[in-house]
Amino acid sequence: CHTGPMTTIADVKTEVARVFDASGAPYWPNPHADNSIAAEEEYSRVTDPQKYHVLVLRLQAWQTVLAKMCGVDVDTRAKGLGTLRQRWSSPHSDTLPLYASVGTLDQVPFVGLSVTSDTDPFDIVPDCACDACDYGSQDLLRVLDADLTAVVDGSLVVVTGPVVDGDPTFHLVGTGRGCAVTWGEDEVGPLFEPEAVIDAIRSGDDPLLPPGCTVRHGRSWL
Repeated sequence: CHTGPMTTIADVKTEVARVFDASGAPYWPNPHADNSIAAEEEYSRVTDPQKYHVLVLRLQAWQTVLAKMCGVDVDTRAKGLGTLRQRWSSPHSDTLPLYASVGTLDQVPFVGLSVTSDTDPFDIVPDCACDACDYGSQDLLRVLDADLTAVVDGSLVVVTGPVVDGDPTFHLVGTGRGCAVTWGEDEVGPLFEPEAVIDAIRSGDDPLLPPGCTVRHGRSWL
C-alpha cells in the first residue's frame, strides 16, 4: 500500500472483518451441516432472499478498507435500490482494475466481479440462491473473500480462449479457491492441466496456451 509500514493481505482482511462486524450483518448457520440430501422442494425455493444482503455489506467493507489502507480509488458509476456498479483501481502500476457490481433478481442481490467490464464477470456470488444450495453465511463470505483477495494480492488469473463466431471458446479463472474452466458452445478441445497453466502465468513462465488467448494477471495492490 501507499503509506506507512508494509500492509499485508492479512492486515486488510482483519480490518475488513472488523468493519463488517460493526455493520450488523446477518449471520445464519449451514442448514445442510449434517450433509443431508436437500429436499426436492428446496431447489425451487428461496425462503429469505434478503439475507443475501450480507454479501453487499461484505463488499462495502472491502471497499472501505481498501480505500483507507491502500489508496484504492472507487468510481461509482451507478447506485440505487438493489443496484451498484463500481470500478476499483489501485494507485500502483500494472495492477488489474476491479469492476464490482450488485444486481437483484427475485429480491436476491448478486455480486458480480470482473477485471474487464461490468458485463463480463469472472465470478458471481451466490452462484445459486435456492434453499438447496444454501450452506450458510460463512460459506458465502468465504467465496467472496477468496475472489477479492486474489485481486488484491495479485494472484488472480483470467484467461479467455480464442474467439470463434464472436464467442470465446473457454474461460479459465484462477483464485485462491483453485481454478475453474467454463467452455463456450463451440468447444475446440480440452485445455490440458489448467492448474499448471495458472501456476505458469503466476510465476512468469510460458503457459503454453493456444494462439489467440487473452491473459489477464496483474501485480498486487499492496
